[in-house]
Amino acid sequence: MKKKFIEMSCALICKYENCDELQLKKIKYGLESVYTLITKVIVMFILAILLHLLKEYLLLILIYSTARRYAYGLHAKKSITCWLVTLPTYMLGCYFIKFVSIPTIIMYVLWVCGFISFFLWAPADTPARPLIHLEIRRKQKIKACFICIGYLICILVFQTQWLNNAFIYSLIVQSICINPVTYKITKTPFDNYKLYYETHGLNY
Repeated sequence: MKKKFIEMSCALICKYENCDELQLKKIKYGLESVYTLITKVIVMFILAILLHLLKEYLLLILIYSTARRYAYGLHAKKSITCWLVTLPTYMLGCYFIKFVSIPTIIMYVLWVCGFISFFLWAPADTPARPLIHLEIRRKQKIKACFICIGYLICILVFQTQWLNNAFIYSLIVQSICINPVTYKITKTPFDNYKLYYETHGLNY
């Protein structure tokens, strides 16, 4: 199904645009990401309904996606790996939001750990998409840190357990995704922009 979707989409794009081999490779990569994202969202949406976790799922996907948009982070190398990691991460996250009660001091400690992670390692790029522009990396880091601060403000203002849980869980997961140790465990290069510069004989 995925292969057919990508082939049909590429054929349609090439019908109206002249694409060289590199451009076509980038288009295929983008289409594969879109297909995987859409199918995962649909499957998890159905699971959330069946498990009576729809409210928690919608909240989690909104908050987590906001953090990941600027902090970036590790991507699974294979589609099956992505499914095996994403499904339990989201479903367990929904249960975490709905049922867990975090002591106030622990919640703030976790937030501090998340903020430090964002400050040190965001944005964390991937071999497929190295962030080669210094200015973009700086802007994304600033935005990621502001998102983290925004989460703290929401925690202080709303003082609602299930909402606070969503913010903290999102920060924990995203901090793991951008941590160099996680990259090392999964045998994925970290700071891929440096590798790009070295490969092309440039200074960073």
